[in-house]
Amino acid sequence: MLTTLGKQGDFKDNVLRVNVPRNDLHVVIDGVATPTPFGFGGWLGLTKGTGGMDVMMGDLVLTEDEVNPVMSALLTNGLDVTALHNHFFFDTPRIYYMHVHGHGMASDLATKVKPALALIGAHPPAASAASAGRAITGTLDSAALAKIVGYDGEQNGAVYKITIGRPDMPLKEMGATINSRMGLNTWAAFYGSDADAVIAGDIAMLDREVTPVLKSLRASGIDVVAIHHHMTGTRSAGDLPALLGKGRRAEAGDRVSIGHRSDGRAPEDNGGAEVGRSASRDAALIYVAAFLRSSAVGLVGVLLAIALTEAGVSVAGTGMVIGAGLAGIAAMTVVVTFAADRLGRRRTLIMASLLTGLGYLVGRNVSAAGVADPRGISRHAQRHGA
Repeated sequence: MLTTLGKQGDFKDNVLRVNVPRNDLHVVIDGVATPTPFGFGGWLGLTKGTGGMDVMMGDLVLTEDEVNPVMSALLTNGLDVTALHNHFFFDTPRIYYMHVHGHGMASDLATKVKPALALIGAHPPAASAASAGRAITGTLDSAALAKIVGYDGEQNGAVYKITIGRPDMPLKEMGATINSRMGLNTWAAFYGSDADAVIAGDIAMLDREVTPVLKSLRASGIDVVAIHHHMTGTRSAGDLPALLGKGRRAEAGDRVSIGHRSDGRAPEDNGGAEVGRSASRDAALIYVAAFLRSSAVGLVGVLLAIALTEAGVSVAGTGMVIGAGLAGIAAMTVVVTFAADRLGRRRTLIMASLLTGLGYLVGRNVSAAGVADPRGISRHAQRHGA
């Protein structure tokens, strides 16, 4: 894939990460000249799914003139665009972020995304003296930032970036785990000096965490510049508010730490408490649903056996009917499981509900026509020696 795209990348945690940086751009944000690692490093992530269906996700950094040509190239080649948003205010040139998504063989995905990548940077905007921006001199105390936030980061040139995964969001697609390297993470990039620093980043949240995080960010003086999804067809995972702030190093670190803690995960527990709460809640819902479903199936089986017996159906005939029903349930469970991975849970549930209703109508009509005569079932069982 790297050879096909002519890009560099690395493989870790079952994800091939392809770098698509915008080194061709000179971006000024609110009068400050910012380096590429501050938030202009586009990327593609590829992880292996089941049945030969790999999953590709990515975030492409585009100028406003590139947005629609790149989008058309992606859509024309069978890829999905799942979000388009800004990440900054007062930026020159205007920069936008486009999320790309696709399934298929790695070689096919590379071929599909290549035409879009070829458009990126093909016509860079002309630089102007008015947009030169001021440079920030000095360095950041990265160790102090890591201590404040509670997580270690990585130094990339003049930018110190802290990335925090969300392992409490057990998100899968096509059988593949969607982890931090596939974009399911919170990150904050710091640039400047201890006395004059700027920060940008994303916070990955569940729907119930959105409002508390926004309140915390605003109360701490951090600008919220966008709220968006990274994926479609998921269970409320991946609401991402883009954030932007300026101030002294200690203040910036404290503010992003407060914002991150509001998503329910304190740094000192490294996510353990939230993992337990989220897992316990999901497990409880699954157990309750399984109990209700099993109880309903069992009750229907008992009532059906009584009805068939009263109608004169033999024990063998009753067993055949109930056995066929249980076999059908088991087979459909397998079908629905694979369908949910490919079509999404919501679509699968809607289709299953429609099929259930259709089955009821067909069964009712067949019964009304006399085809489903219980005595016929009994005679069929007797003829086969049951």
